[in-house]
Amino acid sequence: MKHVKGKITKETKLLGRKERILDNIKGKTLDIGCGEGELLIKATLLGYDIIGMDRSFKELAEAKETAKLSNVNINTILGYVENMPFKKETFDTIIMGEILEHLEYPAETVKYVLEFLKPSGKLLITTPSGFAHPDADHKNFFFTDAAFHQLNKYWVFDFLPFMLLKIHKIIIIEELLNNINGKCTAEEIEYVDSKHESLDLFITITK
Repeated sequence: MKHVKGKITKETKLLGRKERILDNIKGKTLDIGCGEGELLIKATLLGYDIIGMDRSFKELAEAKETAKLSNVNINTILGYVENMPFKKETFDTIIMGEILEHLEYPAETVKYVLEFLKPSGKLLITTPSGFAHPDADHKNFFFTDAAFHQLNKYWVFDFLPFMLLKIHKIIIIEELLNNINGKCTAEEIEYVDSKHESLDLFITITK
C-alpha cells in the first residue's frame, strides 16, 4: 500500500518504521521488497548507495514512475528473497521491511539473506508485532516473549483456533533470533502520526 502520494523529496515524511531504517543505513544497501519505492526513492535522494529488489514487476514500474516524478533515478532489480541474484558478501546493509510476516520459513530465509552481507554488515528488519495490522497474506504473527506471556494471561483464546485454521504461525521473536548466527536485537516500537499508527518490531542483526 502506498502511503506517500505524488512527488517525494528529501523532506517527505515516511512511515515511522521507514524513517528509523533510513537512520541506520550505511554503505552499499539492498532494499528487499522495495515495493512502490517510497523508502528507496528518499534514500536515493539523500545520497545513499541503494538498490531496490521486488518480486512484482508492477510495483517496480510504479516505483520508477514515482521516481521520475521526484526527479531521481533509482536502481531496481526484479528478484525473489529466496533466490537472490547477487554475489555473496555484497552489501553493508540489507533491509527487509515488512517481509518476515509473509515468509513460509522466516528463520531459514533470514539465514540465507545474511550470506549476502559483508562481514560486520547489518540486516534491518521490521515486522508487525503481535496481531497488529494483519493481512490475508500474513503467514506469521511475531510476539516478544514478554508480550506473548501477557497474551497467555489476558487474551481470549477462542480467537486462536480461527488463526491456526488459516495456517498462521505464532512465533516468539527471541526464539527465532536465537537460531540466527549474529548479534541480534529486537525492539517493540509504536509509531503514531496523523494518518497511520502501527506496532512494529524493529530488528537489527549484525553479521
